[in-house]
Amino acid sequence: MLAVYLARFLYWSPISSNIMNRVDVWILEDIGGMNMTSSDLQEQLNLKALNLLKEDADKIEKLIEVQMENLATRYCPLYEEVLDTQMYGFSRQVDYAVRIGLVQETVGKQILSRLERNLATLYEAMNNKN
Repeated sequence: MLAVYLARFLYWSPISSNIMNRVDVWILEDIGGMNMTSSDLQEQLNLKALNLLKEDADKIEKLIEVQMENLATRYCPLYEEVLDTQMYGFSRQVDYAVRIGLVQETVGKQILSRLERNLATLYEAMNNKN
C-alpha cells in the first residue's frame, strides 16, 4: 500500500517530465498483481530507463535533422538555443540515471557522444554556410 501511495504522490508531482517520475509510475504498474523478484524489477527498471533515454535522444536527433534540412533556407538562433537547452537537460537525465544505477556509465556516454557529434556536425555546417 505504501508503494501505491508513493507512486501516486510522485505521479502527481509538478515535475512530470523527470525520468524518476516516469519510473515511479512504472513501479506502480509493475506492482499491480505481479510477483517479481527484486533483480527482475531492477532489470525491468534499467531497461525502461534506457528506453526512455533513447526516446529522448531520438527527439533531439529529430531536432538536429530538421535544422540540417533547413540549413539551406535560413539560420535560426532560437533553434540553436532550444537544441543547447535540450542537450543540457538530456545530459542531466543521463547523469542522474547513471548515478542511481539505472544505466551503465559507458552506455550513457555513448548516447551523449552520438548526440554531441551530430550537434557538432550541425554547428560546423552552419559556420561553413555563414
